[in-house]
Amino acid sequence: MRARCDSRNGQWQRHYATRAGVESTIAQGVRRCGLHRSRYIGLDKTRLQHVLTAAALNLVRTDA
Repeated sequence: MRARCDSRNGQWQRHYATRAGVESTIAQGVRRCGLHRSRYIGLDKTRLQHVLTAAALNLVRTDA
């Protein structure tokens, strides 16, 4: 009951909208680019993969 009342608050709605945007970006990365697993071993190569994947998703979203 309390959570339902809190959800009508404007501040909560703004916070949830931000979270929903982040969640959808992550879900799109998992669906399109297989972000559950890294192709590489090592932090540097994995970071490079994430940066390139983010750039690719930005291009896909710009095209859409």
